[in-house]
Amino acid sequence: MDAKRVYADLLSGYSSRAQTLRQQLSSLSLLRLLLFCGFIFTGYKSLVTGSAVFIIVTLILVAAFLVMIRVYDQLQRKTAFYKALVKLNTDEISFLENNFSAYGNGKEYTDPRHPYSYDLDMFGDGGLFPYLNRCSTSFGKEALAQSLLH
Repeated sequence: MDAKRVYADLLSGYSSRAQTLRQQLSSLSLLRLLLFCGFIFTGYKSLVTGSAVFIIVTLILVAAFLVMIRVYDQLQRKTAFYKALVKLNTDEISFLENNFSAYGNGKEYTDPRHPYSYDLDMFGDGGLFPYLNRCSTSFGKEALAQSLLH
């Protein structure tokens, strides 16, 4: 099995999981809205009537609302994780198709005065840097460039 097929299979699975999580987030948003409206209504009724039943229901709805906020936050983090996996696999497929734009070619690190980097085409299109670079931060790219130069 070739690498492109592996990344495509992973991309398919991660994309469907991310889509499922987005749908769950949407459902949880609606549930949170309903819980919020419910505890506002029952809170108002408990203040007006002084009924213990409304006070208990309000407290239950507030607790459920707080739990839903926590669940929503956890689900949002999972969704962000799967979105990052989708991007990673998309970028790797692009890389295998000789599109290095996702990671950068390191042309900015080219130094014509360096003893060998300019002659060996370490940076730029077709150089070594785009094949090695998987850095997502400028600090990481700088560290990779420096390790290639020294």
